[in-house]
Amino acid sequence: MTTSSPHRAPSGCPLHGATADQLPPSAPPPREPLPLYGAEFERDPLAYYTKLREYGPVVPVKVNESGTFWQWMVLDPDLARDVAQNRQGWFSNDPRTWARREEVQENHPLLRLLDPRGHMQCHDGAEHARRRRPVVEAFADLEQHSLQTRRFITALADKLIAGFAHKGEADIEIDFAHRLPLLVMMGLLGIDARYAEEVEASVHEVIRVTPQAHDGSRRLDSIFRRVVVEKLKDPGPDLTSRMLKAAGGKRREINEVESQSWFMMNASLTTAAWMSNTVLEILTDTELRAQIRDARVSVGDVANRGLWQAPPLQNVFNRWALKDVELGGCQIKRGDMIVLSLAASGSRTRPDDPFSAVGHQAYLAWGAGSHACPAQDLACHIVYIGLERLFLHLPGMELTVPVDQVEWAPALVVRGPASLPVHFSPVHDLDRGVSAEWPQQPLYFAEHPHYDSAASGTAANDRSSRSNSLRSFVRGRSPRTPRGGR
Repeated sequence: MTTSSPHRAPSGCPLHGATADQLPPSAPPPREPLPLYGAEFERDPLAYYTKLREYGPVVPVKVNESGTFWQWMVLDPDLARDVAQNRQGWFSNDPRTWARREEVQENHPLLRLLDPRGHMQCHDGAEHARRRRPVVEAFADLEQHSLQTRRFITALADKLIAGFAHKGEADIEIDFAHRLPLLVMMGLLGIDARYAEEVEASVHEVIRVTPQAHDGSRRLDSIFRRVVVEKLKDPGPDLTSRMLKAAGGKRREINEVESQSWFMMNASLTTAAWMSNTVLEILTDTELRAQIRDARVSVGDVANRGLWQAPPLQNVFNRWALKDVELGGCQIKRGDMIVLSLAASGSRTRPDDPFSAVGHQAYLAWGAGSHACPAQDLACHIVYIGLERLFLHLPGMELTVPVDQVEWAPALVVRGPASLPVHFSPVHDLDRGVSAEWPQQPLYFAEHPHYDSAASGTAANDRSSRSNSLRSFVRGRSPRTPRGGR
């Protein structure tokens, strides 16, 4: 792909001179990347993707005004699935294959998600399979104890709801949907409340692609490094210890566990957006609420449909061409970045009757092929249980603001409400039905893996102290670190 300027997309490929707020309703194939930012994009991303599709199933897009950070966006569901499955071996998940990385402004926050890392999603072939194995094994163990896991999630959800039920009002995104997946993952990974507030703020900064993403990513790296060191000395019934056991004490693989934990924790924000999006849909659709009330559909059915109608994970920025290929009528050069737009692909397959779509599986929310998400069951447990407990305890919940005044977070990667204020009849006795004790972390392994037989005998006391700290953290809304995009 030869260009006269690094800012230009290849000639002959799918707009020249379009601005972020003036996208023509119909136009010939563009000569410049289309902007994936601006007021029109943020106001209604799905409508924006519909306009993009008028240029073809694959179009060049950019995420910065200079045009140095551009990609090929796949808008067609069948093409997106082909790229994700990668049966021909034409595409890579390894950021090191990105030919134009050096052209991008170093401070762009999206780059923190595209740094070469040790987790499985940044590798291909045998190397990917090796790094994926301990993660798959850990989640398989987790699913064998799914009853314990569901009880743990239920107890956490009830604790969070009890913290605001008596007030008659809450911000479901901030007080519940954002915190539940985060606390679940912290518990499962063996991370205690010493790091809670820092993890909470840092995950938001990275996944929301805020200007603070670089600092947030560094903080998460440091936290997970410390957690891994602690688990090597004092392993417990948690996913981190389980992955370390699979690493077998090899330094290289121990370092990879830090990155795997980083990746899994960041995924919690997608789960949070999925939950908030579902709550918003239920609260603003009277017919849907009637169907739920009459048990014709469940909140889980509604959540499933949302994965493809308006997926929380909007765009996946982690594919690069390994060779020159033609895709959707465009000539893709080796090393070009390819973005799979799950939002555009899902909306393309939406039926005329939305209620006929319960159980519909024509979406890529979980990925496809060898890189498919290994934690689907856990994410579903968190969302389904969270929604069920929320509507069980607060059945009369209503939005406090008109739906068109709901504030949305930036939509480049994950789309969900930044705030979801609601009101309801106060529930003053909810604490009576919720255990005063902090829910015990599930025991997933009959024998804890041990690495240091000389570990200090004070480890159990340390764990008890940290459990008390976590109990204090969840009892009330924690002091929030200022966040970009809020």
